[in-house]
Amino acid sequence: MPETVNLGPFLLQWKLLALFLSVLAGLAAINWRLKGNGHKRLIIDCLTTGLMIVALLWKFGELLFDPLLLFRRPTEALYMAASTRGACIGAICAVSYALWKLKRAGVSPLVLLDALPVGILSGVMLDCLLIWQYGRPTHVRWGIALNDPALRYHPLNAYLFIASAAILILLLRKKAAKKRGDDARFFFVLFGLCGLVISLFARDQASLFYLTFQQWVYAAMLGVGILLPREKDENV
Repeated sequence: MPETVNLGPFLLQWKLLALFLSVLAGLAAINWRLKGNGHKRLIIDCLTTGLMIVALLWKFGELLFDPLLLFRRPTEALYMAASTRGACIGAICAVSYALWKLKRAGVSPLVLLDALPVGILSGVMLDCLLIWQYGRPTHVRWGIALNDPALRYHPLNAYLFIASAAILILLLRKKAAKKRGDDARFFFVLFGLCGLVISLFARDQASLFYLTFQQWVYAAMLGVGILLPREKDENV
């Protein structure tokens, strides 16, 4: 895959474009999943607004730590590099906004969490098709070769695509949840477990307590799935 893509006068990173397309696919899947749901408009508003908050703070979040830059060199602020800490602040603000919006409407946050799995899985599947990820060297026949045909690597994106597709099929085929939070728990537990297994074939080095960043994310998802409470759905 190319690292950059030319769109007229603009030069975009392929990974960012793939991420954008994956987010759109996820939102479209959630919109389809919520067809006929009375909370559809509220959930879509929480997600779209939250994503815009994350995107803006990811790109311009550094201005929070150096606001005078906007007055000293305003044009440079437009081309400033995106930052991870800006994205983290954006995520906190987005979650806070969603909780405030849901509380104001008298809707349980579990309603939003139950809507997320279909969107996340659809987005992950598209991202796996657009961005290839290579893991540890392997001798298995399905390994991916780069420059040297004799050297093969674990196709992490293929593993994650298969796992996501399987979880999505199981999620769509399972009986309608009788309690709020059932679909979210089902997703977080299975995706967390699958992610931990797939991460064993990655080349990332352990960063904290013998685990990589991705492994911590998958472990956190597994923990959320186990501890997530459930509520009786009055509509069932």
